[in-house]
Amino acid sequence: MRWLTCLLDRLAPGADRERGATATIVAILLSGGVIMGMLAVSVDLGNLTYERRQVQNGADATSMALAAECAGDKSLGQPACDPDEVDDLLGANSRDGLSQYDARPGVPDGACARPGVAGTGSLSKCPSTGAIDDLGECPPLPEWLTNQPAIPYVETYAATEVAGGGDKLFLPFSRVLAGGASGDAGTSACARAAWGQPANYSATVPLTFSSCEWWSQTSNGTNYVEDGPSGALPGYGGADQPAWPTGREVAIQLHDPGNETEDCTWNGKDTAGGFGWLDEKSDDCQAEVTDNGWAHTDTGNNVPQPCKDVLPTLWKTVIEIPVFDCIVDSKDEPASVPTDPAACDPTQKQSSGNNTWYHIEGWAKFYVSGYTLPGATESSVMPGGLTCGSGGKCITGWFLTGQLSGSPDIAPPGSGTDFGTYVVKPAG
Repeated sequence: MRWLTCLLDRLAPGADRERGATATIVAILLSGGVIMGMLAVSVDLGNLTYERRQVQNGADATSMALAAECAGDKSLGQPACDPDEVDDLLGANSRDGLSQYDARPGVPDGACARPGVAGTGSLSKCPSTGAIDDLGECPPLPEWLTNQPAIPYVETYAATEVAGGGDKLFLPFSRVLAGGASGDAGTSACARAAWGQPANYSATVPLTFSSCEWWSQTSNGTNYVEDGPSGALPGYGGADQPAWPTGREVAIQLHDPGNETEDCTWNGKDTAGGFGWLDEKSDDCQAEVTDNGWAHTDTGNNVPQPCKDVLPTLWKTVIEIPVFDCIVDSKDEPASVPTDPAACDPTQKQSSGNNTWYHIEGWAKFYVSGYTLPGATESSVMPGGLTCGSGGKCITGWFLTGQLSGSPDIAPPGSGTDFGTYVVKPAG
């Protein structure tokens, strides 16, 4: 053996006697499918997992948008809920721009709604949630939704889409392992979103007005401006912006109990000395509203000090204003809303000053075109806009319908008036 080694050294000095060993090992691994299996796991499965994230993004976006459309249609008295109105979000939320509805059995439109929900049009009934290990199915309903089965929701199902059509990704290494048969695969995802009125909410300025004023100024809930501002301030009248809502501007008067300019009874009046101002929850000019929907009055006509800096930033924007339906004379927060309407009437008792609580029935969206308040004034930005009149105190602008900016809990239907607004929340 030593002689043979020496002979090899003489014939090929410095040669690597292990040359070819790697190729031999690779050939063995290839013939056994080990490398292909590793590539299938690392490359093909990695691509499929990445695709799953993109498809889930599309499902999440469409569920929230479809729920908002259902809620918006309902508030406008239009019982329609069309998944085709939001299908552009499927591809827009995928990195490659491709994703589609998964029209599986039971959800032929790629979307469904809780049965019996008003305003969901012809959407099919949502199937059972299915096994949680099937990633294409929505997870079980969250507890807050099962505790309130009347809260409406929709589900949207998204699936893989490839250029040229089809719903399967090209997975080359999986094809090899499949012996030439198609090893391609796709993926699907589901998302759920619910909508309704907020169960608790406080993202607003510390100012309130009555539901009677709202009904009067919106012609019984019909005088909405549907197009909100877009682009640079003021958001109307410019390029790629909605037109000024001519003839839709109103002036909300802030007044004491004796003022009946809104043609309202007691429900249109504020408590003496209250002027519609509410206590603030902090120094950021936001109203403090309790979990039970009560807000305490802030006496005096002047704009609260923190709001003097904040109000100019709200001019030419949309704010969310609480709307009250009851005024109660009480030192402490009332335990409940009185069942006797007379108990809510500030003209029937000595409700004034700090012993006053407003019950917030709901929230309205309002574009602030201008305001005239003690210590703070901005003229209406609307061409030929309204004024508050000599000595008047008011906010001018128009009401809009739409989604509130926060994400609070959702109250079951019948909890109050929506005032054209709603919240949308992911639901599993």
